[in-house]
Amino acid sequence: MSALSRRLTILLIIWVSTLPLVSWNGWFEVPKMMVFWTGSLVLFAHLAIKKELPKNMFLPKNILYGLWLIIGLFASFGANNVLDSLIGGSYRKQGLVFFFGMFVLGKTIFSLSKKDKLTLVKFLSITTLVISVAIFYQKLQNKYLLATIGEPNAVASIISLGVVYFFLEKTTNFSLTFFIFSVLSILFIGSLSGFFVLVVLFPLSFLAKRAKSKIFLVIVSLIAISLPIVGALFKKDAPYFESRLQFWKYATSAIEQKPYLGYGFESQELIYEKAYKKDEVPLDFLIVDRAHNLFLDVILWTGILGLFSFFGWLFFELKDLVLGKKYLQFGSILALLAYSMIQPLSIIHWLYLFVFLNI
Repeated sequence: MSALSRRLTILLIIWVSTLPLVSWNGWFEVPKMMVFWTGSLVLFAHLAIKKELPKNMFLPKNILYGLWLIIGLFASFGANNVLDSLIGGSYRKQGLVFFFGMFVLGKTIFSLSKKDKLTLVKFLSITTLVISVAIFYQKLQNKYLLATIGEPNAVASIISLGVVYFFLEKTTNFSLTFFIFSVLSILFIGSLSGFFVLVVLFPLSFLAKRAKSKIFLVIVSLIAISLPIVGALFKKDAPYFESRLQFWKYATSAIEQKPYLGYGFESQELIYEKAYKKDEVPLDFLIVDRAHNLFLDVILWTGILGLFSFFGWLFFELKDLVLGKKYLQFGSILALLAYSMIQPLSIIHWLYLFVFLNI
């Protein structure tokens, strides 16, 4: 049984499925975060009043995630700006509260009925179609191809992940038509990292279904996740402010100074500002707030201890997806992880991660 009433279940489905479409006057992440916080407060309040928790909250794998948040809490108290680290500062505003909210939302989705999960998938399919239509419209208008997401690589990757919803709601002629339409919008954007998500998603899903050896599946999965890193290593002509090698160099230098607990959530903007200033390279109006590699980001946030907690949790979640024969969800998350090796994750990337883990 879901811990939500029927009315709140409908509101939750609408809230989650429309969140990728939220933008305001050229702003993308901040309006989405405001809507996410508002919905999270309603969800928290309801669960507190009813004194109910989504089921399976205290499984061992979830305790690992809780441990990661506790490590992040201690790290955040040592941050330069404790409030930003807890609530969320900088551009993305992904603080401790955000990651706790995502976890509770994910477990609430997990507790929904099969019918309600299918309804959520259908609504997210429509959202993917709307974003794709927005790309076509912007292409015809000769505008930047940002849709409601705000950055070309992020848009392409979110559409690539979103096409999975067409197939999770059972394959039909409409699903295939919408899939082709969305793929064309990705090609219009011209993002290699976004297209890579689509390229590896379905083969990894198929492999998870057919692989006889789990060790072989793990090895192939690790290779797929590592491919974007290899590509970045050979890309020598990247502009200085977009060079992944430069981002990773500054990140590893910062990690050496605080390796065990890290700097707390939303700490990277100040780290990179100091690093560029030390090298006498002014950022001016640019903001660098991510290492463009999820492993490095997690270590910067919560140190090596947090790295093992976070990816330990994720490993067991992925294992359960394979055991539950949820192969498309498995492939989608691995594709998202591959993307996260060279790109920062937006609020919608995190949202889709928790949706795929729990539907």
